[in-house]
Amino acid sequence: MPRTLLTVAAACALAFSVSAPMTHASADTQTNEGRFHKTAATRLIDTRLSSGPVAKGGSLRVPVAGTSGVPAVGVKAAVVNITAIDTSSTGWITAYATGQAKPWTSAVNFERGWTGATTATVPVGSDGSITLSLGNASANVAVDLIGYYSTAADTTELGSLALIADGFRLSDTRQTTGPVPGGATMVQTFRWDNPIAKPTSVAVNLTAVKPEAYGWLTAYSGATVPKTSSVNFTNGRTVANYTIVPVTDLGGGTYGFSVHNGSAGATDVVVDLLAAYYDNPNGLGFVYNNVAPRRIIDTRVGIGAPKAPIGPDSVLVTAPPADLYGQFTLGFTGTITGVKPTANTYITQYSGMNADPGTSNLNLVAGQNQSNGFGTTSRIDDQNKRYLSLYNQSGSVDVVEDVTGRFDASPELIANWPNLPGLTQPAKGFSAPAPRIVR
Repeated sequence: MPRTLLTVAAACALAFSVSAPMTHASADTQTNEGRFHKTAATRLIDTRLSSGPVAKGGSLRVPVAGTSGVPAVGVKAAVVNITAIDTSSTGWITAYATGQAKPWTSAVNFERGWTGATTATVPVGSDGSITLSLGNASANVAVDLIGYYSTAADTTELGSLALIADGFRLSDTRQTTGPVPGGATMVQTFRWDNPIAKPTSVAVNLTAVKPEAYGWLTAYSGATVPKTSSVNFTNGRTVANYTIVPVTDLGGGTYGFSVHNGSAGATDVVVDLLAAYYDNPNGLGFVYNNVAPRRIIDTRVGIGAPKAPIGPDSVLVTAPPADLYGQFTLGFTGTITGVKPTANTYITQYSGMNADPGTSNLNLVAGQNQSNGFGTTSRIDDQNKRYLSLYNQSGSVDVVEDVTGRFDASPELIANWPNLPGLTQPAKGFSAPAPRIVR
């Protein structure tokens, strides 16, 4: 069984016919437990326009349930983009469920004077809100809502299932169109050859490469650019951020989304696909479950890995704690941080079941800490043990990784486990042409 989990994950998304009998769950019998719901990109709070900077050691309560199209009940976790603005010193932001004890984790890590963002999946408290706590610095904070994961108590429209896979590079303008001009929009399309399981959103790692001016990128679908940001950058510094973006059905198996350059200068853009969210009438897929926020890797002190930085052109293989996952867990979500890199470098997180996928999760500048959200699949051995792999390109760097949630097989997927076919390529049937630039 352990070696079939990833092949079953591929099968449930590709939804092709099988000869063995299957249990088909109708939409009426499925529940919203662990499903993802996309929302209109909305800024929930910006302290520059309200309370002013959050003090060192201070906290900020951010209501989620009952706002911006989110139901008042049935909200398990919020997916938010958290931006730290004009930070007073090196520090961090911890995000957690209101009413719970503050965990020893971080969602955003920053340098003095830095403005930048990290997307985080944050469990929601019983009052429907999340809390952000500032560590070692004061800063203004902006929080943008991307979507939410629901509980069975959510009686709104049935949400989407997830498929987490190793990264797949959708586009790199350094190899195709050239830099996206300031104020212009890049249109990214892709094909999904599956008429049954239709994508509603994708999780991507969005990288601004050597921007010519201060600014931001906004990933979105639709005709209007929302007043939110997906990646914040400064002149010349390459920065990445994980985000989930809704997609538009363009017909004929083609889907798309847009990336707007809100800067006055041009920047190259790299888009790496990390997950797909889709509707499947059979209910076959993966759902999200909260875990108590937990640090699973810290190479500075030897948590989950040797007490030593990752060297150049090296891979660190780690095993998450066994009590963090169940029999049908496929992957995890949380925050990854690169600490004091000795050279400009990038870090790729992947399962390790195949070669390094040629994507990046963190782009690091020598001497500066940087964090990013992640969603990753895991490698599974014959004993049902999970493994994660981290590749570092140049120099040496310490790595810290905090987990806030996991992805488990849906009840419908578990019920059909013996009847699903085996596949080895989760990205089969998926392709992406070069993007185009709209001025």
